[in-house]
Amino acid sequence: MNKIIFNTNFSENTLKKEGNICINSSDVEYYDLLTKGLIELKNNYNFKRALVIVDKSNTIRNECCIKLGGILDDSYSSCNRYWFKLEEYIVENEVFGLREMDDSCFDCLKEIFQDEETMKYYPSIFNDEKINSWISWNKSNYLNNGLGLFSIVLKENNKVIGDCGITLQNIDQNNLYEVGYHVNKNYQRLGIASKASKLIMEYAFKYYSFDTLYSYMDDKNIASYKVAINNFMTLEKKYEKNDVLTRVYRIRKSTFELYNKITYPISVFKATSKRIDDWMNIVRIMRDFYPGLETDNALENHKNHVLKFMDCSRAIMVCVKDVPAAIMLYSIKLNEICFLAVLEEYRRNGLASLLMNLVLSDLDSKRDICVFTYVKDDPLAKYGARSLYERFGFIPSEIKIEDNEPGQVYRLKPIKE
Repeated sequence: MNKIIFNTNFSENTLKKEGNICINSSDVEYYDLLTKGLIELKNNYNFKRALVIVDKSNTIRNECCIKLGGILDDSYSSCNRYWFKLEEYIVENEVFGLREMDDSCFDCLKEIFQDEETMKYYPSIFNDEKINSWISWNKSNYLNNGLGLFSIVLKENNKVIGDCGITLQNIDQNNLYEVGYHVNKNYQRLGIASKASKLIMEYAFKYYSFDTLYSYMDDKNIASYKVAINNFMTLEKKYEKNDVLTRVYRIRKSTFELYNKITYPISVFKATSKRIDDWMNIVRIMRDFYPGLETDNALENHKNHVLKFMDCSRAIMVCVKDVPAAIMLYSIKLNEICFLAVLEEYRRNGLASLLMNLVLSDLDSKRDICVFTYVKDDPLAKYGARSLYERFGFIPSEIKIEDNEPGQVYRLKPIKE
C-alpha cells in the first residue's frame, strides 16, 4: 500500500523547522507521492523546508528528488539526504524577503563586507575567501539548526542588499542565540535592518523554542544598537574584550509578543520647542497626577523647564497615528529619569516601556540611574509606574520630600561589565 509518513515532531531543544517525509511505495509511484507530500507539508504544517532520505543505490528515487529541486547534503556516507525549499522566503514583507544564502550572493555580499565604512566596527574587511566561508557557514547553519543569517532580497529587482538572521554566538563567554544584521550602505537608514530583524524574531519565537534572543555590538555602533532598541530590546550589560567595549541587548518572548500586538503606527522622536504645545497638552491632561502642577503659574514654570530639556535633546515624545500620546524627560548630568506621562487611553500598550528602553540606553549604566515616584501607600501610586520601574530592575531606595509631598526614589544599580 502506498503511504506518506510525516515526521513533524521535534524535541523542544531542537532548532530545526522542517518536516521529514518518508514514503512507502513502489519506485513507479514515488515521484507522484513525493510531490503530493511536499505540497501537503507546506500547506498543512507551514514548514519552510523538507528533508527526504534516500538509499544511495536507488537511482530512480535519487533522480526524482533531483528533478523536484532537492538539494543534496553529501555530508552523510550511509544515505543521500535531500533538502527541499517549500517557499522562496523564510519571512517577507511587501518590499523584501529573507531567503537562504547561496553562492550566487557572493558579489552582493562583497559590496557589504569589503566596504570600509560598513565594516568599521569589525577588525577588518572580509577578503574573498572569508566571504565564501561566510556563505558556507550559513549554509551549514541551515542544515544543522534550521536557522542562520539569510539574504535580504529586494522583491522589485531580486538584489541582495544584506543579511539578517539568528546564529549561535559566544557573548561574554556564554553561547547565546543572537539576532544579527548587515545592510549595504546604500540601503541604510531606511529601517530595513529593524524590519528584517523583527520579521526573523517573530518567526523564531513562533516556531522555535526560544525564550530569549540577544543582539550585541560595539558600544560605538549607534546605528546597530538603535535597531535593537527599535525592536524593544533592553540593554542587559556591557563588557570589554580585547579593548573593545560591547553592548548586549536582549528580549524575552513574552515581551516581544506584547509589543507585537501594537497594530497602529507609532513614531518616537526627540521633541523640540516646535512640539511644546503638544507636550504641554499632555501635561495639562495629566496634571492632577503630578504634585506641584496644580496652578497656571506652576504649569508655566514647568513649560520653561521642559524647553531647557528640549534644547539639549533630553525630551522624547511618542505619537500614535500622529497624535501625541506619551512623553519623557531625562537628565544625562544627574543620570535620572525626570518625568514620564502616558495618556490614559494609550496605557498598557507598551509605550512607557518603549520610552524606558530608549532612555536607559542613553544614560550611564556604570552609575546608579534614579527615578522619583509615589510612595507605595499613596492613592496615586498606580499612576507612578512603580511596577514598570521594578520590571526594568529598579529597586526602592530612600524616601525624600518634594513639593511638600513624600516620594520614593528608585535606583537601577550599575550593570556589571
